[in-house]
Amino acid sequence: MNSRPLPCRPPPIEDELLSSWITRLAQANHCSVQEFCGYLDFEQGRVPETVSELVNGNLDHLSFLVQLPTSEVTAMTLPDGIRFEVQYVSQHDFQKCAVCTLQTPGLVLRHWRFVWATACQRCGQALVALCPADDEIVPEKLICRANRGAEILRSAFCDGDLRLCRRLGRVFYMLRSRDLAQSTSLTSGE
Repeated sequence: MNSRPLPCRPPPIEDELLSSWITRLAQANHCSVQEFCGYLDFEQGRVPETVSELVNGNLDHLSFLVQLPTSEVTAMTLPDGIRFEVQYVSQHDFQKCAVCTLQTPGLVLRHWRFVWATACQRCGQALVALCPADDEIVPEKLICRANRGAEILRSAFCDGDLRLCRRLGRVFYMLRSRDLAQSTSLTSGE
């Protein structure tokens, strides 16, 4: 086990995803992400993204190397979402903030992975899809409706409203039974 903290430790940006910060740490310490993951004792050469993937041994080791409390390191991971039938956290990056990624290339913030995120909490700009549709124009009325629905989703999951979450689960069950939805994921490609 390594016994000294990392020489270069750029601080994490508020709400930055752990994998994004580890990539920046690797660049600051002049090594590849895969080599850096090996140095941090992460299995399979990749950064854990959820709390359950970040095992205690790795968490303590990482916390010491980067000189941050374990609570701050775990705050940079995504929630497991096991309590709910509907998957509300994307497994992959599907949107970004054009302004924030222009300022800090490679930056990925945690809230960009939540299905209800429509605007960047850091700068207030609208999030853009990583794979946009071919010049599709979305009517303003539909955008407003999507924002209202996103707010309901956010409050259901963040406030832990189990009743509303069960209702969402039943809606997806009905949609799947009529072949109108492929899964219980609120993001595509899951």
